[in-house]
Amino acid sequence: MRSLPVLFVAALAIPAAAQLKVAVQATNDAGIAIDKADNSRVVQNHPANTPFSTYARLYYNETAPYTYLTSYVYPPYSVPSGPTYNRVMLMASALTQKGSKHKSLHTTDAKKGDPGTQKFQISLSSAAPTKVKIDWYAYGYVYDASKVALKFSVASTTKSWNYTSGYNTDSGSLEIPVSGTVVVSCELTGACIPGTGGSGNAYYDGFYGYLNFNFTEVTTGSFTPFGQGCGTGTIGAKGTPTKGSQFTVTLNNAGANQVCALLYGYSKDYYQFIKLPLDLSYMGAKGCFLNVSFTYPWYRQADATGYADGTVYLSPYTSGTYYVQWLLWDPSQPATLPTLTRGAEIKY
Repeated sequence: MRSLPVLFVAALAIPAAAQLKVAVQATNDAGIAIDKADNSRVVQNHPANTPFSTYARLYYNETAPYTYLTSYVYPPYSVPSGPTYNRVMLMASALTQKGSKHKSLHTTDAKKGDPGTQKFQISLSSAAPTKVKIDWYAYGYVYDASKVALKFSVASTTKSWNYTSGYNTDSGSLEIPVSGTVVVSCELTGACIPGTGGSGNAYYDGFYGYLNFNFTEVTTGSFTPFGQGCGTGTIGAKGTPTKGSQFTVTLNNAGANQVCALLYGYSKDYYQFIKLPLDLSYMGAKGCFLNVSFTYPWYRQADATGYADGTVYLSPYTSGTYYVQWLLWDPSQPATLPTLTRGAEIKY
């Protein structure tokens, strides 16, 4: 008993949200600044009104006394030959060793001890009306002698946080309609005046502020068989595909205790350079077709009733389409040849 001849594997792109496009840019010279003990000043800014296409970080540090300022932006990103994640992260932080004698560390090019505000705009765009779920997370930490504030606004919702000591987190989600472009406005403000604190931290003065967003279209999932199968096995599913869940693909009418495998991939049109469906008659499996690409087979064994199943994880942060098909060895075929069910499309 042996499986299909080895083929080179290609992981084709999972479509991200069918309509949604997400972009982020600073709307002012959003950055970090330090007024040093010698009265010199260092300022670094993310340029205003320039969309971020890749991860961008501002960074300044000293070793004596230890001092560290940073700010970064993570825009949406695509995995090579994989999905697009409509996730945005914004962060600003400043930290200095106790007794540094620096005058102030803060966001943006503000006056000494007077923090400016980093301002960002996240644009959600869709040519056709859709609904978007926003999962948000806020985190603030004040080491000592500092304050940090976070805020975002979208549609009729505004969330804001002010931290003056210790740390705290908050998270939640909301759904909004999007037709055309909707803007999420974000602000991060932080200031540290070394030496003005108490005993909040024995070693450092400083702050840390962080906002994280994930944007996904609210869609209704579907499971749709397609193509031609051979042998006795039939493909099916349990329930409806839902983001953030394990979706179960079933096999019925296999032989008792029969060895089988779930083929799982990202295309029904091509398996690398080979056009699908692929007629397997050339290898003696008459009437059998490979209907899906697959990265590797997930091996299973049917129970005494001829039933087996396998699960496919559906990310909560993307919308996409996967393709599945069961491969099994059937007594009606020569012992060395497989049979296959129909393929099936999973949309979520």
